[in-house]
Amino acid sequence: MNPVILSSLCLAAVLVSGGAGRALAWGTDGHRIIGEIAYRQLEEGPRREVRKLLPKRGRYRTLNQATTWADTFARSHQAYDFLKPQHYINAAPYSDTVDVKARCGEEGCVVSAVIENACMLKRGSGSLEKRREALFLLAHFVGDVHQPLHVAHLDGRGGNRTTPHFFGERVKLHTLWDSGLIRYHLRSYQRWNEDDEEDEGEGRPGDDYAAWDIYAGELAASLPRVAATWKRELDPGVWANESLQDARKHSFGVTSSQQLGKPYYDEVMPVLARRLQQAGVRLAGLLNAVFSEDAGLSYTCAFGES
Repeated sequence: MNPVILSSLCLAAVLVSGGAGRALAWGTDGHRIIGEIAYRQLEEGPRREVRKLLPKRGRYRTLNQATTWADTFARSHQAYDFLKPQHYINAAPYSDTVDVKARCGEEGCVVSAVIENACMLKRGSGSLEKRREALFLLAHFVGDVHQPLHVAHLDGRGGNRTTPHFFGERVKLHTLWDSGLIRYHLRSYQRWNEDDEEDEGEGRPGDDYAAWDIYAGELAASLPRVAATWKRELDPGVWANESLQDARKHSFGVTSSQQLGKPYYDEVMPVLARRLQQAGVRLAGLLNAVFSEDAGLSYTCAFGES
């Protein structure tokens, strides 16, 4: 990992090692929603650059599809095992903020992963394959850092050790935030298809019937005025602190004995929708900055070899 990656991140508190482990963030639906919002927010020049990096055919040929690469292709190939710690970051117990510099470590974390891949794209060096992977990883990790339970405390492993009931079904709290809440919400759409699995293979018709794209359109069309500010806030350390605050408020108090239903759904669904919107807008803002002369980045990159 490039030693300059964390040079300008100054957040207060202490990290501990370990964390969400192999948990997936947002699931396929959430990541694709983020990618779709981002694509709609891209300026024309950066959009052209993104299209140049995307493959012409296959499963990852659109930005919304590319967001899932790190949870599908990369996780199924041992050569990418080094990415596992980069999907999350842990805060010290009872802390209100995350100290990225203290414990991100040589293996990296979700904050350093965002910066590293943004800087790789900004440098513009390396093979097409390497730059394409950097785009895929950046698009994914921006989503991950906005999932509140990927910025949590070690003892609960990001909610994986908490197993409440959600509308009568036992579920890991982490999984509920990754995909359960979104998929429960999508059931209200006419195009919801119970057979549309999250790990659909290339060539399957699932996307033709899924509702995620309708929801993505709704979220993209209903961005609040503050979204312009989100687009300029490009420090992933700030995003991590936001996630921690949401996790503390809406998940840390949940226990395995609880029966969660409509009150919890009504409480957290607006939070989840906001995080999806923020992730999409900020991914666009970051890509706009990466592929423009006026970088607008709040951190520095070493433009030589890593």
